[in-house]
Amino acid sequence: MIQFDVRILCILAKLTSNVLVKYISLLAMTKIVPTHPELIAEYQDMIMSSVDDQDISIRMRALDLISAMVGFIK
Repeated sequence: MIQFDVRILCILAKLTSNVLVKYISLLAMTKIVPTHPELIAEYQDMIMSSVDDQDISIRMRALDLISAMVGFIK
C-alpha cells in the first residue's frame, strides 16, 4: 500500500505544474523516508531534477528530501 502511495506522490510531483502540489509531494516523501527509504530511493532521478526547479521552495524541499535520504539509505 505504501509503495502505491509513494508512486502517486512521485507522479504528482513530476507531472504537475502546480507548485503547491509539488511542494506537498516532496514534503510527504520527506516524512516517509525514515520508515521506507528504499521506496523513496526508487525516485531519486525525479527528486534530483526538482533541485533545478524554478521555484525556490521546491528546490529547498528537494534538498531537504535529499538530506533525509542520505541519513537513511545505505
